[in-house]
Amino acid sequence: MTNENQVFVKLARGVLFLLVFIHWVLPFTPVNQHPEITIKIGSLVLGAAFLFLAIRSIASPRLYFLLGLALLVAVYIVSATTGASPLREGLVVKVVFGAAHVIGVISSSKK
Repeated sequence: MTNENQVFVKLARGVLFLLVFIHWVLPFTPVNQHPEITIKIGSLVLGAAFLFLAIRSIASPRLYFLLGLALLVAVYIVSATTGASPLREGLVVKVVFGAAHVIGVISSSKK
């Protein structure tokens, strides 16, 4: 894998770890507080799933970036359909996170 590809793989992995932080820390801060315990538990579970994907991406980046992208898209769809977070809300961040996964998949496929 070339140095350029390694940079993109590290970027995608960094996004996975950032998603762990977002799901484990933000629901418990005044910035994005949720009074419902089910949302907090769900957020902790999602954070654990993203952590698992981030750690496993060290050994097999392509597979776990694909799974991370699938989980991310599923979260976006569920959030949009339940009204918790419309797709327009945070659109730039959603596109950047998704694009980082796609670039990670492509970069990890190249030799």
